[in-house]
Amino acid sequence: MAPVLYRLRLLNGCNSRTLNLSLFQMAADIQAAERPFFQIGGDQGFLPAVVLLQTGISLALPGDGTIPLLPAPAPDAMQALLMGPAVATRQLTLNEEESTQLCVQHLPDASITTLFNTPNDPNFVANCTAAGGVPMAPKAALLGVLGADPVSGLPVSVPKLWMNVISENPVLGDTEEWEIFNLTMDAHPIHLHLVRFQVINRQDFDPATFAPIPGTITPPDANEEGFKDTAFNFPGQITRIRAHFDRAGLYVWHCHILEHEDNEMMRPYLVRYDPAFPDLNGDNRVDRADLALLLAQIRSPQPVKLAFDLNLDQKVDLLDARILTGKLGLTR
Repeated sequence: MAPVLYRLRLLNGCNSRTLNLSLFQMAADIQAAERPFFQIGGDQGFLPAVVLLQTGISLALPGDGTIPLLPAPAPDAMQALLMGPAVATRQLTLNEEESTQLCVQHLPDASITTLFNTPNDPNFVANCTAAGGVPMAPKAALLGVLGADPVSGLPVSVPKLWMNVISENPVLGDTEEWEIFNLTMDAHPIHLHLVRFQVINRQDFDPATFAPIPGTITPPDANEEGFKDTAFNFPGQITRIRAHFDRAGLYVWHCHILEHEDNEMMRPYLVRYDPAFPDLNGDNRVDRADLALLLAQIRSPQPVKLAFDLNLDQKVDLLDARILTGKLGLTR
C-alpha cells in the first residue's frame, strides 16, 4: 500500500459475528502504536460529523481539522432528531423460547449435561426444577409486542410467529418511535426494510415490570448518529428508534443474525393508507379516482396489496370500500 489516505468500504459478511476492527503500525515486525479509523458514513449515508474510532473510543470530531485531546461531551439523549416528533410510540419485544422437554444442568466447569428429555410432559418445568436443572435455552428467538395480561392487566411480552396476524401497521406518512425491549441474553442487530431510521437512545428496564430505570439513558454512539437501517439491541435494554414510513406496502423487520431470521425471528409489517383520509393516489383529496383504485384491487385476480386494507382485517374487500365511500369529498 502507498503511504496515502485510503477510503474503505467495509461489508461484514459474517452470519452472526460483530467485528471490532483495529489498525496498528508495525515497526520491524513488532506491533507498535494503534492508528485510528475515521468513519465518515454508515448504513444509510454520511454521518453528521467524522468519527474517530479506536479501541475504547468513539469520538465525533469538531470539523475544524483538529482532534480533541479529551472526549467530546455526550449529546443530550432527548435531543430533537432530524425526522421531527413521532406521532405514535410502538412497544415491541425480543424473546427467547425455552425447551418444553429437554432439562439440563450447568456444571461448575461451564459445561452442560442433559438430565432428561421428556416430550409432552405437562409438569416438565416442575420436574426439571426438582431435579436441579433448567429448561434448555434458547430454543428459538422471537419478535413480539408488549401487551397486557388479560387477568392482571400488567405488561407482558407476547411473542409472535411469522404466520400470526400483522401487529405493526403504521399509517402512510407517519413518523413512529419504536421502543424495543430485549428480554434475551443476546445483542440482536434489528433491521427494518423500506425505511431508514435514527437511534434515539437506549435505557435499562426492569424485566419484571418493563418499567424504564431512571438515570440509565445512554445516547447513541457517535458513529450511530446518522441514518441507519440496522441497530444493535442490547440485553436488558430498551432501544428506541424513530422512522418515517413514506411508502405504502408490505415489508419485514427482523434480526440480522442469519440463524435467527431463518428461524422465526422475522415479522411482516404493513404501511397502510390512512382510513381517516384514504387518499390512495396522493392528490390530496378523496374522490372517485381513489374508489376506482380500491375497487380494482378488490376485483384483481392477483394477490391484493394489503396497504388498501383500511379496517385491518387482513383483507381488501367491500368493507374497505364502504369506509372510503364515507370519506368521499374530503380534501387537504
